[in-house]
Amino acid sequence: MTTDHQTTSKLSVPADRSALADRMTAHLIFTDAVFAISHSNYRSALGGTEKVLVEEQAALRERQISYVQIFSDHTDDRFPVQQAGDQPVGINVDSHPVDTISLMQFTLVIQTMISRGTVRPLAVHLHHLLHFSLAGLAFLIGTLRRVPVRFFVHDYFSICSSFNLLNEANQFCGHQADAGCGTCQRCPDPVAHREGMQSFFDRIRPEVVVPSDIAGDIWARYFPHLADRVRTVPHQLVETPTAGDEYGKPSNAAQAKKIRIAYVGYEQVNKGLETWWRLCDHGDIRHAYDLYHLGTAGRRLAGVTYVPVSFQDEGPDAMVNALIRHGIDVVLLWSIWPETYSFTFFESLAAGCYVITNRNSGNIQAQVRQRDCGQVFDSESEMLRFLSGGQGIKSALANGHSPKGKRFVLRFNPELSESVEKIRARPSVSMPPVPIDAQWMDHWYMMAAAQMASDRRNAEEIKRRAGEIDRLRAQLAVYQISRLHRLIERFRQWWQRHPNLSKYVRPVFVGCSQPFIYFFRR
Repeated sequence: MTTDHQTTSKLSVPADRSALADRMTAHLIFTDAVFAISHSNYRSALGGTEKVLVEEQAALRERQISYVQIFSDHTDDRFPVQQAGDQPVGINVDSHPVDTISLMQFTLVIQTMISRGTVRPLAVHLHHLLHFSLAGLAFLIGTLRRVPVRFFVHDYFSICSSFNLLNEANQFCGHQADAGCGTCQRCPDPVAHREGMQSFFDRIRPEVVVPSDIAGDIWARYFPHLADRVRTVPHQLVETPTAGDEYGKPSNAAQAKKIRIAYVGYEQVNKGLETWWRLCDHGDIRHAYDLYHLGTAGRRLAGVTYVPVSFQDEGPDAMVNALIRHGIDVVLLWSIWPETYSFTFFESLAAGCYVITNRNSGNIQAQVRQRDCGQVFDSESEMLRFLSGGQGIKSALANGHSPKGKRFVLRFNPELSESVEKIRARPSVSMPPVPIDAQWMDHWYMMAAAQMASDRRNAEEIKRRAGEIDRLRAQLAVYQISRLHRLIERFRQWWQRHPNLSKYVRPVFVGCSQPFIYFFRR
């Protein structure tokens, strides 16, 4: 997960703060704006968090609210602690990429835009804190003055740096952080991690938004003083379809067929990928079912049909349409950690698929039990026996335990975007003038000094390595000379022990303190 700091993106350090403010303003569609903070660029990444941001931006745009995303543009976990002011962040303004600058400079640019009246912050949405400087984020939020802050629990990174609560053996730790932590290499110092998060939350006092009750229960266990600020807001609404709401139709090839089982989504171990591989390698299952992988795949297995699916390219209903189009009957959602939401579950539900999962899958198993749309297993071996027999799944599909024929329509939940719209009714908070130019130049000089210090450290490292190479070369030369002397001594001893063989060898002595002897046959 971590890389060396020197491999991070090169910062663009514009000396003209006004020009950067103009460039950001040019991409703003509306004056009112929500500031979204996340660990990745939602314009290109394919995870569930990014899907939330894509749909959130679309919902806010319908309400004439702009969307400014700040994402961490590096992957060094140590960086936020060591050099908070210099942290590089990427900026998207209403889905247009603007620049990569430091978090501190972005804060000063926003101050400039607020003072000009070109932007009016309505809320800050903290979608993910991975790779971020908490001190830098607190400074940014502090400059926005009384703007509501929402923290979204998409996973458990705020509890543990192993965001899905898996240990180094890729096994679910049981979210018993206080009992088992300290021995797991995924999070060597969990107490310090949570104390840093708690200090940050105490400073910004956010509303905590969770997509499921299970996620809320786990999160509140570690931050009990914020339990009264936790609110459950599912990402989507599940509705009965009306006229015009139909998804794609099954293909003709999907009419008379064997039962089709699919792995849905991108390949990750925490999504049950290794279980899927073992399922595909199971002889009875491989011959009894048609196997599909819908999503993004790297490794391709024989006997599996691969169908690429991307909501970035095909829209939010891409997976539902693909499941229906290919006539998928059963989906394997074998997440080995407590999912906070799971878009793939609701997409499978909307497509009328039977869901197979395990008891550790969080919101997946909770929804399967609540909606009676699949089966929850205690172990992988139990699930494989169920499928290899064949009769169990056939009976489940035939006896109405599948949502086939009961398809649903998914709508992005408008609750949060509607609440943002209500903020407009509040009076604007006047901001006293601040010495932005002085802060900008101070920070610009600070970054220049930091770059010079980095260059100096690099030069010293190169010099140190050059000295190390010279030292190794000298050691090698001494070793080679010593080895040569040992060879000469062995030859001299051999010569003394076998004087009768001297007629076959003609020694050649070269003038030096110790003669070098070359010998050859006459």
